[in-house]
Parts: sequence; C-alpha cells; structure tokens
Amino acid sequence: MTRFTIASFNVKNLIGPDKEYYEFQSYTPEEYAWKEDWMADQLVTMDADIVGFQEIFEEEALRAVLREADARAEMLNEAVIPDRTKSYRRKVIFRKLRVDPYTGAELAFAANSADDGVAGKRRPGLAILSRFGFAGTPEVIQDLATPIEIPFQALRGLEGDTDAGFYRIRRLSRPILKARIPVGDRTITVFNCHLKSKLGEYLTP
Repeated sequence: MTRFTIASFNVKNLIGPDKEYYEFQSYTPEEYAWKEDWMADQLVTMDADIVGFQEIFEEEALRAVLREADARAEMLNEAVIPDRTKSYRRKVIFRKLRVDPYTGAELAFAANSADDGVAGKRRPGLAILSRFGFAGTPEVIQDLATPIEIPFQALRGLEGDTDAGFYRIRRLSRPILKARIPVGDRTITVFNCHLKSKLGEYLTP
C-alpha cells in the first residue's frame, strides 16, 4: 500500500491585490504579499501529497502561491540535503528533511458558478492539488441537472399531514469538487467541500 498525506487548507479569501471580493474588502499589495508568503510557508511545512483548498477566488493567485512554495522547497532542500558526492546522503534523516516541490503536480480549480466577477459581490471556489495527478477530469458539482425537493416537516399536531410543502434546490451556494486520484495500485475519490453556514444568504430587500 502506498503511503500518502492529505490536507485541507481554508486560505480565507485568496484573490490578487486591489480587488474587492466582498463589499469594501480587498488586499493592499503589502497585505497580499504577506498572504502569499504565509501560504507558501504553510504548504512547505505541510508537504502534503494532496491538498484541498477552500475560499479561492482566482486560480492564478493560487498558482502564484504554488510557484513561491516550490522555490522555497528547492532552497530548503539545497540547504539541508547533502549533494550526490556525499556517501551519507541516503540516510533516513535526509529523506525526512526533504520537501517535494509541486512542480509536477496537477491542480483542479472549481470556480463558483454564482460568481459573475462583480467587485464586492464575488463568490469563492475550491481547488485540489495532487502530486499523483488525476484519473479522468475532476467533476464540479453545483448546478444540479435534476433539482432536489426537500419536504418541510409538518407542524406539531399535524404530523400525519403529507402536504406540508417543500423547497426545491437547483444550485448549491458553493461548489463541491470531486476528483479521482491514482495512488499506487489504487484509485481514491476525494470530495472537497466548503459547507455554507446556517446563516444563509445576505439578501438586500
């Protein structure tokens, strides 16, 4: 059995600088640089084979973080791993110190289908990063081909009433990203979800 690591990473609103994602909320270039720096450090520290990201507004912003993480991984390996001329470079301690960059990894991004790009009214998406690649094309689940009808519970005293009404769901407020990933001689299925709180939507009357 192939050993592997998997992580979930809520990045708390990743988007480029000077772009309003929620009303009156955006990053200055300095704030964005700090966020990119922090995220790259977290990825190097986790060194996970599969990472599920939540709250991604822009795929390119995430790819920029990955490039920075790769650069840091390469520098770290160069500093702590003996070169090929050293006979002791194969010792277990150095294998544990090594961080594998994501250079050959594959990234799947699921934009929120409710996100129309309007400043201040953006909707976050998801991403999955895999060092093993993907078996087939990852699937985004948000707009439902067949709507789901969820019945209301009958009022107290009317428990036998089967006509309490229902509500119909045609679209999820946030996407679900489903990916099949080959790991050794097996293929696993990963679902990345960013579940909505019970607060509901902020509607303006």
